[in-house]
Amino acid sequence: MSVKYQHDYIEVEPEDFPYTEEIAIGGISKLWTFQWNEVGQFFHVDIAEMDGTSIYHGEPLIPYQQLWRGLNILGLPAERIMPLDEAFQEQVLDPSTLNATIRLAVLDHPGDEELLNNGGA
Repeated sequence: MSVKYQHDYIEVEPEDFPYTEEIAIGGISKLWTFQWNEVGQFFHVDIAEMDGTSIYHGEPLIPYQQLWRGLNILGLPAERIMPLDEAFQEQVLDPSTLNATIRLAVLDHPGDEELLNNGGA
């Protein structure tokens, strides 16, 4: 599989974890909190309204899997977001690969359906 489009990305700074940042997608700002679970060896993200009201807590970042897949919760971004290595080489998401080879891609092209349906496989 090859990626046919250049994606927009959400920049994540793993060396600053945990941290909260205002991120605007589709013109709508939310508070995103990124964390690394040292015991479980995984990243997760919390998302909240700008006033701090929680929308969703503890979404794991898994390579090639869309965030909040199958959830219909008011306040979650309508855009499809996926941890993605556009070369499809990296399978491990950890502090050395996040934002280096695997980045949070905003999938907004018609051809991205293949990525979403196949989980990057």
